[in-house]
Amino acid sequence: MISTAALVTLSAPALASDMANNLVAPDHVYNAGRDRQDAQLASLKGDWASEVVFAGKAYREDPTLLNEFNLAVGYEALGRTTLAIPLYQDLSARGQRVRVEAVYNYDRPIYAGEHVRHIDPTIGGEADRRLNQIAGRPAPFTR
Repeated sequence: MISTAALVTLSAPALASDMANNLVAPDHVYNAGRDRQDAQLASLKGDWASEVVFAGKAYREDPTLLNEFNLAVGYEALGRTTLAIPLYQDLSARGQRVRVEAVYNYDRPIYAGEHVRHIDPTIGGEADRRLNQIAGRPAPFTR
């Protein structure tokens, strides 16, 4: 059972930098954005199989850290950790300075009308935390 499913969004400067570094055609970025939104909607419903389909399409169309992370989260939520681990390892290596925040947490209780979940402030740190969790090692938050 996964206890830390959370999709993320990059901070505005990190997202702009990520897009600039990939030099992806605008129509592909638009399609990837739509697929990313569909993945988030599927995760809201707890439909992780659909989330993986849409997140996978978004990642193929626009291979940003954000799309890679959301695909890894979907694989992890489905228990397909053998597919999530290499993605998290790549994110760990490339995302140490990329700030991130959770946008939705399917499995967390609601307090005062909001989903509560603290994640590591960088995508690389959160990937490290999740790798430790998959391996059964506790990993404290760096906040």
